[in-house]
Amino acid sequence: VNEVFSKTLLEYAERYNVQLFITTHNIEWMDSFLDSCKELPEIENVRIITLKNIKNECKIRIMNGIEAFNVREKYNMELR
Repeated sequence: VNEVFSKTLLEYAERYNVQLFITTHNIEWMDSFLDSCKELPEIENVRIITLKNIKNECKIRIMNGIEAFNVREKYNMELR
């Protein structure tokens, strides 16, 4: 992901007060996006939502952008 593109997405969403819904199964894209935006104040407003089926029950995990960056960086946690 181009760093300028990632930052522009967050800055425009904040400026125009709109929500963006982005879905991906590409962990490289997620890592690039989070790394590009980790210093922006808008990263606090990012929510990463992961769903996992465990024994026929849907488990949901919700993190903000900083938390997601940290768990990827420290623990290589799966966020697809």
